[in-house]
Amino acid sequence: MPDVDLSHLNMAEWPFSVVPPAGPTGVWVGREDAQRRMRALIRSTGRVGVSQFLLLWADFGAGKTHALRYLEFLARENSHLAPLYVVTPRGVRTFVDLYRAIIDAMHEAGLLQTIGQDIFDRTLKVGVESDLERALIRIPTYNQETAKMALALLRADRVPAAELRELGVSRRLETAADAVNALDQLLGLVRREDRHMLLLLDEMQELADLGRRLPEAVGGLHKVFDRNREGLTMVCSFTTGSQQAVQGIVGDALFDRASVALTLPALDQEAGVELAVGLLRAHSLEPDRCPFPFEPEAVIALVAETAKRTAVLSPRRVIKAFDCVLRVAELDIEDGVIDAVDAAYARAAYLQASPDEEPI
Repeated sequence: MPDVDLSHLNMAEWPFSVVPPAGPTGVWVGREDAQRRMRALIRSTGRVGVSQFLLLWADFGAGKTHALRYLEFLARENSHLAPLYVVTPRGVRTFVDLYRAIIDAMHEAGLLQTIGQDIFDRTLKVGVESDLERALIRIPTYNQETAKMALALLRADRVPAAELRELGVSRRLETAADAVNALDQLLGLVRREDRHMLLLLDEMQELADLGRRLPEAVGGLHKVFDRNREGLTMVCSFTTGSQQAVQGIVGDALFDRASVALTLPALDQEAGVELAVGLLRAHSLEPDRCPFPFEPEAVIALVAETAKRTAVLSPRRVIKAFDCVLRVAELDIEDGVIDAVDAAYARAAYLQASPDEEPI
């Protein structure tokens, strides 16, 4: 995409995106209690090695993914933490599917390569101890084709026997038990680097569709957590406003192990204004001019209009409203039709863009 000059809006980049961040983000606006708890979580995790299991739930559009990406950002500032963001795949069928998503995230984040290099550096002293290590050592040190075979093995794909022999391993990973054992070993290797794994599992409500296979998947997570009494913080995020729904998915035994529950409440109008102004300021060229290109009264009016048209004022609804208005205003400001967005313009542009209330 070409870079667009937004200086006429006092913006370095577009401030309103209805899509959650695709990577770690240091931007957090409003909801200071939630921010304080997340910062305390990362600080405590960096100081206390004992494992912990946490639950995060909120309604759709409340900012759960943003919260996980913010935790990821905070964790990356600590060299002893290894944050990993994972999206639960849609249509998940078994624990092995969730395990594959974790492996893919570890590969994308470069964590498999780091672990493999660590094993390679130790090989002359202690030797390779397991099939898993034999595969990992090939991720950073062998040619692309061999690394591809090793990754397929780690993902529990159906690797041909000839490739198994080439990798020097004895068997495939096939069952949920294999996946649990492999993930347990990987976490042990992360700890060997003196790092604490922060496993951020998003959209865990997808597990509810497993039906009779749900106990197997939840049991896999349960076993992984219980086998790692140190060095693991697991945060599971759910799109639901109900603690009962979360408990129904993870089961009583795992739910009982949750040491902290994080929720993201709906916004009131004052918090909605704070969010809009905060995002404008975070992306502005000259923060002192904020909330330009909106007049202060326009921000208040647009949040109030949005609140009228929805039962729950979520961050996504506020962001969507301001995105709609600013897309129209951006052209008018550049063309000199208006100097700034006033309350009347904001209401009219919003109503024209969203004449009926729509679920977000």
